[in-house]
Amino acid sequence: MERAQEQAKDAAAAKDFHGIDDAAHKLKGILSYLAAKPAVNAAADLEKAGKNRQDDNLAHQVAFLEAHCLKVLEFISKFDK
Repeated sequence: MERAQEQAKDAAAAKDFHGIDDAAHKLKGILSYLAAKPAVNAAADLEKAGKNRQDDNLAHQVAFLEAHCLKVLEFISKFDK
């Protein structure tokens, strides 16, 4: 998941819309598998921005998705003890 997050962040910084779409799609799949609905929605919103080549609020969308991914990773880490 961390690699896809970095890909999304890098693609957004470069305004690489195909890269944004691709990374967000990967994250959406991973997060769907984990039933992390708020994070899935954030990934879907970023994916849509990539598909529609929308660069307004891109940094905010990436940060919002990263925050949700962090919550998921923190939750999962509780089971790794």
